[in-house]
Amino acid sequence: MGGAGARLARRKAAEALTGCVSGSIVPFTCHDRLPVPAGPARFDEPTLYVNAARLDLSVALAAEDHRTPAGPKAVPVTEPPGGAAAL
Repeated sequence: MGGAGARLARRKAAEALTGCVSGSIVPFTCHDRLPVPAGPARFDEPTLYVNAARLDLSVALAAEDHRTPAGPKAVPVTEPPGGAAAL
């Protein structure tokens, strides 16, 4: 995604961009300012377990069903042990 670092969004901003209550944000986006990054290992999993835009419900989603509509971009979301210097 081109950044050198990241942090979690403030609750108010996350809820405004997603239209979901914090804790129930779905793995899709309906906002052009909110891309969907995904760790590369996510593409190795056949099933994702995700929030269903509710605090009391999660769903199992076939990974391929997420790939098409969400268009997640595979990007490293963690650093290797030892930090960036280990790269």
